[in-house]
Amino acid sequence: MANFDRCEDKVFLFGDIYVKIYIYDISKALVFAFAGAGHSVTREDVKNEVSPWGYDYLKKKGLNVIGFTNIKGSYNYYRDAVFFKCLKELAKKLPDFKERLAYGGSMGGYAASAFSNVLGVDRLLLLNPISTRNKEIASWDYEAKRALSSFHFDWKGEFADGADTNACGYVVYDPLYELDKKHAIRYSTLEKLKVPGLGHSIATYLHEMKMLNWLVDSFIENSIDIEKFHELARSKRKIKRYYDWMLSDENKYLTDRRAKVFLRHCNSLFSKGKTSERLSDADVEMAMSIADILSKTDLVDSIKFLKIIHGNRPDIKAVRLKILEYRSLIKVLE
Repeated sequence: MANFDRCEDKVFLFGDIYVKIYIYDISKALVFAFAGAGHSVTREDVKNEVSPWGYDYLKKKGLNVIGFTNIKGSYNYYRDAVFFKCLKELAKKLPDFKERLAYGGSMGGYAASAFSNVLGVDRLLLLNPISTRNKEIASWDYEAKRALSSFHFDWKGEFADGADTNACGYVVYDPLYELDKKHAIRYSTLEKLKVPGLGHSIATYLHEMKMLNWLVDSFIENSIDIEKFHELARSKRKIKRYYDWMLSDENKYLTDRRAKVFLRHCNSLFSKGKTSERLSDADVEMAMSIADILSKTDLVDSIKFLKIIHGNRPDIKAVRLKILEYRSLIKVLE
């Protein structure tokens, strides 16, 4: 493996891990970007030298970047002995940079943190990371049967626990999602940034909230404004995914009282007087789920909510029928 004082868009296979490297100006920071399981590449992608997750964005920012991702059909959660060997060799041959950063979410968050020490990473940005799949440590994931196939790899050897990182930085997670929360709090060297109500796919949701680029850019510049982070995070109330997750079985904190809080936000978001946009079928389906929860404690409020939806989408018969159903229940109770 050659030295990497200058390396423009070179691709490598480190075992079954696809790697793409862009080193142009060693006076600037180097960012290691580790893709999650949802951003794996195919063998055809490898032949075409496609860019791994995050690579092109960081390159356009004028940064040096090394992107890593799994190859579909050879999924190994970055637990590949050949990859370990190649990564150690790469670390020895990298030039000195102004700063070394690493970034990743979920499985990529594990990798960014687990390999941070050998790569000499100064700062980390982790989005809902999985710290380890060692059953003796992350017993909660195993008991919940979350991604069981990932437990089959060797989690007793080197680089097995991302929480062993010496780097500083940030871990972003949903404190209402217990499985992710337990991983996040294991990172003792990282500052915790909480975004309640988004569940596991934080990166996807932050992107939809137009917040992800700001977060990554601020991290690179080492200028994350915590107050602004929380201010921007409040925009989650304007995206459907927030309500979807808050009403899902994964939210162990959902109560009828909290459902009433959703009603106020949904009234504001979906009211015909507040928006000229026609609600999608998915929006209506989600709204009816909220109405169902509300009906358990307050049928009148539930009917009011459904009337708002019906005013926006009078073509959906199911909404009108549900209103009639709840009215009938009120008469029976009277």
